[in-house]
Amino acid sequence: MDLFGLDKEAQAEKGIEHLMTVFSQEELTVVLSVLNDADIPFLIKERGAGGVAKVIMGFNMYGTDIYVRAEDLEVAEGLFDFDENAASCEAEIEFEEDMEDMEDTEESEEE
Repeated sequence: MDLFGLDKEAQAEKGIEHLMTVFSQEELTVVLSVLNDADIPFLIKERGAGGVAKVIMGFNMYGTDIYVRAEDLEVAEGLFDFDENAASCEAEIEFEEDMEDMEDTEESEEE
């Protein structure tokens, strides 16, 4: 929904790139925490009426844009690349399962 252009991404200054838009305080808290842990500076901008709508209604239905420096964009996107991270986690789980199977096999051979 684009009401009077309020649902559009805010314009950022040069050297700052749009990372993502979040729509809840919980999402915002998690994303900012991850960026803080990675020592990536960020800028947040409320869409639409901004912080006023958030204060009055308790949320901003247009979302909050999160920006990072252009040189940090690739790293920041990698932190939130769920497909890549999920594949990495699956590979780690498979490795752990293989190790457990090997240990079980060794134990049964010893008996």
